[in-house]
Amino acid sequence: MSQFLVEHMLKKGDVGYSPSPSVTTRFGIIRFPENPNHGGRRVVEVGTPEEQKDILVNGNVAQVGKPVVAIPTDLVGAQERRAIEAIVREVLTSPAVAAAIDGMVAASIQKHLSDQPGGAGRRKVA
Repeated sequence: MSQFLVEHMLKKGDVGYSPSPSVTTRFGIIRFPENPNHGGRRVVEVGTPEEQKDILVNGNVAQVGKPVVAIPTDLVGAQERRAIEAIVREVLTSPAVAAAIDGMVAASIQKHLSDQPGGAGRRKVA
């Protein structure tokens, strides 16, 4: 399942700061504890873009004067990079891919040898 990130942006001393922030949405109450997976930042992962949008709409209140919740674009980039790396790792370790690479290497070696003077595939003319 894809994960959609949302971060609670208020820091200690900011107007509207709470040590245990939450946002009420149509999906329920979303709490923002410090997340050790993201360096202690108050980041939550939700399962749908609709839930993410609902948090963004309901969590940003005009009285604060700055974004309260936002999509942490730096973390989203890192998350996407990890997902791509996992796919590449899975593909590269696949037995089918290994066999295909072996076949390509063998074909390339065979072609290289046949292109050499006196190499495989060439007949000597008497």
